[in-house]
Amino acid sequence: MAELTYDIFSCLLDIKQFLVKQNKETKVIEEERQKIESLNSSIEEGMTNQSSMMNIILEEVKENGKKIAELSENLENQSKRVCTEAEKVSSYAEILQKSAATKVESCSQPKPLVKQVVAEMKASNRRSNLVFYGVPGIHVDHENDIFDFSSEVDGVLKEFEGMVGFSVKPNHLELLKKTDFYQDNKGKNRSSCIVRVYFHSEYVARKILKYKKRLKRSDQYSKVYIAPDRTLDEQNARAELVAKLRKYNPVNIHHQAAQ
Repeated sequence: MAELTYDIFSCLLDIKQFLVKQNKETKVIEEERQKIESLNSSIEEGMTNQSSMMNIILEEVKENGKKIAELSENLENQSKRVCTEAEKVSSYAEILQKSAATKVESCSQPKPLVKQVVAEMKASNRRSNLVFYGVPGIHVDHENDIFDFSSEVDGVLKEFEGMVGFSVKPNHLELLKKTDFYQDNKGKNRSSCIVRVYFHSEYVARKILKYKKRLKRSDQYSKVYIAPDRTLDEQNARAELVAKLRKYNPVNIHHQAAQ
């Protein structure tokens, strides 16, 4: 009986020691679990902060993309202006080079040389101009005999925007002559005007001359004719050429005169 009691006591002691050990291991596991949960919480917080940071970076990238696009557009516009100015500088340099060569050949006659330089510069500037014939003008001031033709010139130039690939805006308009006075279907007094149109570069004028024949397809401006800005001597020489062409080819004389 004493041995049985001892065995039971010994077994209970072992069970107690096992439970104590088990409780210690449970506490260790609980502590590790808490550490893991704390670590997971830190990771989730870090991921949230990282996501917020990424959103901020994406917004900054988008904003910088817009700024880069604006800078690119500004650089493109500046490049066009530089090309235009380069054309003018090249033209003036050529004029000065020709003038210098002429001056070396005839230094005893400075006045004709100056006149030649001025004439060359005027010719260079004139190449940036065009003359529009048959522009409809509206009588806006009967007392002072003033006709408005600027809106019609703008309408003609809009016909070319799709052809030349850029917006065409004149620097200045000059009325040269009014012809063919008439009344339109609304009873307004009109006149067929000859207008000199000044552009900022020779390149724009050449582009319009290239596509001028297509204006014949326009419903509103098919009767408007566009020509280079020629001097009186050039006009007279052209008239003589047309007269000679009339003798040899009277059928195509209108076409040759329009060139």
